[in-house]
Amino acid sequence: MVQTSVRAERRTRRAAGALLLSAAIRQPVVGDKFLSSYAHNVKIVTMDGQVTLKGPVRSEQEKTTIAAKATEIAGAGKVTNEMTVAPAEAPKKPKG
Repeated sequence: MVQTSVRAERRTRRAAGALLLSAAIRQPVVGDKFLSSYAHNVKIVTMDGQVTLKGPVRSEQEKTTIAAKATEIAGAGKVTNEMTVAPAEAPKKPKG
């Protein structure tokens, strides 16, 4: 019974640490007004100290900027960049 309680406590601490790390990365990303709304909404997944960045951004520059912010906080070798570039759609031409 004690072992189960210790394991549960460890899981809770790990989850809290992952949440804090994700929040620490999210803050400067959202605070960067030069990034697109796509970039502001990139997924930041943290597990066991490893960070994975997922989702579309508007340019290679945004990918680089977000990855650099995450690496600065999480540390070198702790960030996996799975973001994709989704360029802005061209305006649709009216029919007729």
